Amino acid sequence: MMLDTQTKKLLYDACCNNDWTTLRENLIISGIDTPLDDQGNTALHLATRYAQLDIIRLLLRYHACRTVVNNEGKIPEQMTSDDKIIKLYQIPVRALPNATEDHFVASQLEVEPIEW
Repeated sequence: MMLDTQTKKLLYDACCNNDWTTLRENLIISGIDTPLDDQGNTALHLATRYAQLDIIRLLLRYHACRTVVNNEGKIPEQMTSDDKIIKLYQIPVRALPNATEDHFVASQLEVEPIEW
């Protein structure tokens, strides 16, 4: 899926500035792995480079590709040396549910905290 320039810029800025709300409101699932800059960096590459933990969690929850390479041949995990971020990449990916399933299953790490 091709994203227009304005959407790419919006997502780029959200990933770099930890703007979780903007990213979530504008995240287009089918375009989640679209390069957002001229270096071929996806949202996951950018969030990892700028150490935006909440953004990385959100992107991984929405199944952003962990193995897409940028123009330097790097996968997102290779954009950091931060141990906290590297640990996020070690959490197993839960398979997408079947269309026939009508229940919700998640680990505690996958569920956003609920404020009452």
